Amino acid sequence: MGNFQRDIKRMVEEVTVPTDKLDATVNAALKIAKNKEWSAASKRQNYLAGVASIFLLAIGSLLISMFLLGSATNQASESIFYKLGDAGLKRMVEEGRVTDLSLEVFDQEIKVTLEEGYLDNNQLAISYHIEMEQDLENVLFELFFDGSSVHHVSSRSGSSSMPQSDIFYFEPTKSFPDHPELKLQFHQINQVQGDWSFSFDLKKEMELYEVTNYAIKEDHNGQLFSVDNIIQTPSMMQLSTTTKLLVDEVSDGFRAQRISIVAVADNGDYVLADFSRSSNTEDGYGFNHFPNKLREMVKVQRGIASNSYKIVPYFVTYKGQEFRSDHSTGYIWDEIGAPFKKGAVLEMASPIKIVEIESDKEQTIVYYEMDATLPVFPVIIDRDTKVEYGAISYNRQGTKVAVTYPKVPGKNSIELFMYDATYQVFPDLEIEIELK
Repeated sequence: MGNFQRDIKRMVEEVTVPTDKLDATVNAALKIAKNKEWSAASKRQNYLAGVASIFLLAIGSLLISMFLLGSATNQASESIFYKLGDAGLKRMVEEGRVTDLSLEVFDQEIKVTLEEGYLDNNQLAISYHIEMEQDLENVLFELFFDGSSVHHVSSRSGSSSMPQSDIFYFEPTKSFPDHPELKLQFHQINQVQGDWSFSFDLKKEMELYEVTNYAIKEDHNGQLFSVDNIIQTPSMMQLSTTTKLLVDEVSDGFRAQRISIVAVADNGDYVLADFSRSSNTEDGYGFNHFPNKLREMVKVQRGIASNSYKIVPYFVTYKGQEFRSDHSTGYIWDEIGAPFKKGAVLEMASPIKIVEIESDKEQTIVYYEMDATLPVFPVIIDRDTKVEYGAISYNRQGTKVAVTYPKVPGKNSIELFMYDATYQVFPDLEIEIELK
């Protein structure tokens, strides 16, 4: 190490900064120094002082940025929206688009805190926290908009082991004004009647994209898949879809009709979207039962700020056993497992092999050799704790598929896991969604 570099490092040796950040800043300063030639020792000293000043300013900026980032991370981790909300609400917390309400009411020896609120043209979400001596079992509440009751419901019944924090969702909210006056009134908590009332207002996120008859795909067999309507707000994308697929008789297993949705990130990665489906078609989601046309409402939680999506229908056929109770029918799927290590193979109908595993502080990337026509990937499971790590995103790298998971601990009890199933994908019916 040259004397000049040692001088700089000695000036800041008492400053606690991650070494990679420190080295990067030092190297940047040295690059500046090497672009100049100094013939006199006095000039060198003046230059050293100038570089040191710039360097210390850079260190200060770095420390401030790290402090602010840490504060934002801590704030997000304390948010009920972030802890319990869907992917879209979590992103709204990260982007600072959630209103901190922090309103408290104490009645009947029960304290209710209204924590946060979020409103756009698709949904209103409100988080709350209840402090009481008993376990929380159910809540009866009512929402008022401009003095009129718009929602009256009882929730959280039947379980006393659930946490005492939760989120109310209200839909639709397109008719709400830009800055509505709202009132939320809790009428009953468990069997205790009281008055826990909160008056507040929220500013609506106005971003809205709507389109009808967006796209339709048909194949030579007369099968079709269409996106009939799209409504997109910052936190959610709502789709109306129609699916018509020809169904062969199921000879072995239990078949269901599904769709796959991925969002395309700016870096080209495909992010597995969180979404829910509902249908007015009777028994539309029954195994081995398929209506002529399945019309659905699909709600995609916008975990990333992408406007590009790929959506495709498919059949999945599970191997397993059916069991019946007095009130319902259930299924136990056959499982396939493998060690979580390089070279391990999941012996599916189409085998999946681990060719490499990489981990850092935040995530684990597993490189598979597999057929990635459909983005259905193994789950990583800790057999001791029963904690599961699901795939977040993926990209194709030649013959391999790099799949990103949350950080997976290095333990002997970690395994790969999938249900024994086969998949029939309809690539000719895939629809690419590109919004403004």
